Amino acid sequence: LSSCPFRPVHLLVNDTLRVSSALFAENQQWLCQGLKAKDGVTPKSVVVLQGGEQTQRYCTDTDVLFRQESFFHWAFGVTEVDCYGAIDVDSGKSILFVPKLPESYAAWMGEIFPKEHFKEKYAVDEVSTCALILLVRETTSCSFFCVCSHLIKTDVELTVLRYTNRISSEAHKLFRSSSLKQINFKHKKMTERNRKKIRKKTKVQKIKHAKGKNSSVVHYEFYCYSSDITCSFPANGKFTPDQRTIYKAVLKSSRTIMAIHVEELPHGLGHLLGIDVHVGGYPKVRTEIAHITARTTVSLWILCCSSTSVGAS
Repeated sequence: LSSCPFRPVHLLVNDTLRVSSALFAENQQWLCQGLKAKDGVTPKSVVVLQGGEQTQRYCTDTDVLFRQESFFHWAFGVTEVDCYGAIDVDSGKSILFVPKLPESYAAWMGEIFPKEHFKEKYAVDEVSTCALILLVRETTSCSFFCVCSHLIKTDVELTVLRYTNRISSEAHKLFRSSSLKQINFKHKKMTERNRKKIRKKTKVQKIKHAKGKNSSVVHYEFYCYSSDITCSFPANGKFTPDQRTIYKAVLKSSRTIMAIHVEELPHGLGHLLGIDVHVGGYPKVRTEIAHITARTTVSLWILCCSSTSVGAS
């Protein structure tokens, strides 16, 4: 897709997974191939995607922690704010539009990079500024097709997802090694310390640290690719009789589902997983009692990733 002779590698933190920008070039190629095969897509079509915008905390000048818009990240892997991207469907040419920053930006926010910096960093064919973008031809939303493309994972994406879930599991082990005397605040500090070692400072879903009646679910992400793991273990190392009964029932259900899921996936017990912890495109939910709480209500294809949630409350 890009004329760049090599693919830059994104290393978010030392000793973490190296992610090649070829991941996003492959996603762009997949999108173009699918659109060209789709009825109603005219020649010389261009896909235009808007990246996430930086926001401030209420009426202050303090920035809210930024997380890239999911479809834009899927196609370009760009971590900067206020960008746009365009992909020529016929040729596969990719264009990244970055904001034109004032000179005063450097005094408060850091270095202002030239356009060549972004072209090399993200291996796109062209970089321009986005002071003004005008759409002068008829536009059509391809959101449904983008959702479908988003659901099917490439081999590189699967590698990133496996890594994300592995480091999420490691974080859960930190909790298991803690003692009953350690309160929620210390639990949170342990997880935050581990997270700083193994992931970039972005969140796919708010991380929850809790005990007792509160939910104890941790959702980590790495380079916007998410995990969804729920663990339950006694704070003092030993279940009460009632806790043991519930735990064994859930464990048995979980193992049973895992044993049969290849032949007969229990649709609706979980959700699709990817750049968002609840990846979708969400058709209207059926109203029958048996289906009203189902969250996986889309057709599944090979290389979709699904989280099967079996539990008791």
